[in-house]
Amino acid sequence: MRPLAVLLLLAAASSAPTATAGLPGPYLVKDITPGGSSGIPDYCQLRVVGNMVVFAATDGTTGYELWKSDGTSQGTALLKDIRSGSISSDPYMEPLSGNPLYFSVTQPPYSYEQFWRTDGSAAGTVVAVSLPSGSVSESYPAPHFQVGNTLYFSAHTWGKGRELWKTSATGGTPEIVADIAPGSSGSTPLAGTELAGLYYFSAIQSTSGRELWRTDGTTGGTVLVKDIAAGTADSSPSKFTTAGGLLYFIANDGIHGKELWRSDGTTAGTFLVKDICPGIDDGLYINAYPYDSSLYSAGGLVYFSARTAPDSSHWSLWRSDGTAAGTFPLLAVNSIVSKIIPIGGNLVFVPVTDGGTYQVWKSDGSIAGTVPIKPGVKCQLNYAFPSGSGFYFGYSREGALWQSDGTPGGVYNVADFLTPISGTNGFPTLPVMAGERICLVARSQSTGYELWGYDTALPSVALPRHYDLTRTSARLELAVNPNGTATTAKLEYGPTTAYGTTVELPMTSSNADKLFHRFDLPLAGLNTGTTYHYKVSATSSKGTQAATGSFTAPATSQRDWRMGMFGTPENTGVAADDQDPDQDGIANVLEYAFGLNPFAPDAGNLPRASVSGGYLKCNFNQPPGIADIIYGAEWSSTLEPGSWATLNDGGSGDAHSFSLSAAYNSSMFMRLTATPR
Repeated sequence: MRPLAVLLLLAAASSAPTATAGLPGPYLVKDITPGGSSGIPDYCQLRVVGNMVVFAATDGTTGYELWKSDGTSQGTALLKDIRSGSISSDPYMEPLSGNPLYFSVTQPPYSYEQFWRTDGSAAGTVVAVSLPSGSVSESYPAPHFQVGNTLYFSAHTWGKGRELWKTSATGGTPEIVADIAPGSSGSTPLAGTELAGLYYFSAIQSTSGRELWRTDGTTGGTVLVKDIAAGTADSSPSKFTTAGGLLYFIANDGIHGKELWRSDGTTAGTFLVKDICPGIDDGLYINAYPYDSSLYSAGGLVYFSARTAPDSSHWSLWRSDGTAAGTFPLLAVNSIVSKIIPIGGNLVFVPVTDGGTYQVWKSDGSIAGTVPIKPGVKCQLNYAFPSGSGFYFGYSREGALWQSDGTPGGVYNVADFLTPISGTNGFPTLPVMAGERICLVARSQSTGYELWGYDTALPSVALPRHYDLTRTSARLELAVNPNGTATTAKLEYGPTTAYGTTVELPMTSSNADKLFHRFDLPLAGLNTGTTYHYKVSATSSKGTQAATGSFTAPATSQRDWRMGMFGTPENTGVAADDQDPDQDGIANVLEYAFGLNPFAPDAGNLPRASVSGGYLKCNFNQPPGIADIIYGAEWSSTLEPGSWATLNDGGSGDAHSFSLSAAYNSSMFMRLTATPR
């Protein structure tokens, strides 16, 4: 049931990360620098090579060097000590990803003349490009893209400026591909992508400005594809991607603004797909990172945010198959969709819509197939990993790891990445998937920043939900995903953490699939006022996962309260949760939750807040005997529908504590919520 809320007060506020107790959490892979000192810098980037994650770390003996891990303690080790001893080489992972992985280091005298590559082995961690010392200015050679065995990169040399170069991906002598802009100014090529064995990129030439180029790796085969903005004007093609055998990019021809273009590699086959925002105004927006339009490829289609008018109220998520008729909006949104992640032939994204904020959606490229993956589940998203026909997803500033099995409604919270790591406040860099393990960098008070992992090969146990509490009964909603291995599952419950009662959960149909098996179990014969603990566990040959929870059989219940107040136990008519018989602004469910009288104006008896130490705080104890309500608080800066974000509850048991920081924002609203279990 949806929560009902009461506005509490106006204050400055900032949101806090959320976490869910009772769920499995990540495990510490290895304390690389033992004790409270960090083994991994908080600016570290994680990159995947094969089934390994590669990153910068120090064990306190070497400096920050290149390390690798398969997500286990024994499989975590120094990959190569590039600068021997305690001096750091400070590996920086280049944006170009894959196998091999390219990175730069700080190693005199080659700080500005080289970059490295690694295939995940010590022998395969070598200098990829090294230009003669003194031949370049103080600007690193920058890897662009690997096409087959050819690595393209840009470098600045005296006399030629920055131009496009190439080398063998397995080693060899670097050579310039073409002097596109003769003389010392250089063409300043920017990274692009591959289509049909050719490399496409943007570069500057004095007669054409910055335009679309392609190369086959030879000087003669390096040509201007099209002068999109005629003459010396720049069309500045960018955000390259490929879909359905076509190259897509954003460009400005000087007539239509920044719009979607496509190319088959020929001049005639390079043209504007659709003038989405008519005239010179931009339909697609760039240079406002992270709130810019990028192009994403999935299932032979390209997806992007665009607007049909130059103001900010006409944004939509669009799709295109490369034709004007096949380019149309899928979903109206309030602003640019800043995070879109292709998963298989679909994509997942978080739009801001009039109906809600931070709901995760998915799309198959059709309007009918563009839907929330689980209506009502609100969260942000900046990482996602495929899993069977579904995927895992989450947000690096929050603790909840979610899993979709690809079926309608098959979306559950299966892990808590924050609560088990004491002292953490989100992850400084995005988690990655290496093999079957999710790896992340997080800080705990006892270890500092280190590598943590979560094994997706284990069965998934969804966050259990108890509801319909009465004085003698309750119901539990459970779900277990075998994640591809034969699995058994059980529920244990009782008045202590030793439980005492065990119920085997029948894993119907195949118990080795990657679908959630759902259970709705009644518990009867409970003792009024007794706290019951429960544990759901699932075991396969990969190991065991478990989730726990508890509830108190109430001395009274909302049904009892309705019967006493309204003469009916049913949630209907004047007794319904959202009704307000005394017109004091407090709905019935809130009257019950806070021990008030639905027939007497008594809003003044709600919990009150105070300002202390730069924080607005609201602390209260729930009325004795009420155990069938979830108490919470939310904040908003606008009071608009869908703009409310959940606040952490810093209390425990029947004591609740909510706070808002007044340090950074103003005009923020806070409200208390009450949700029937």
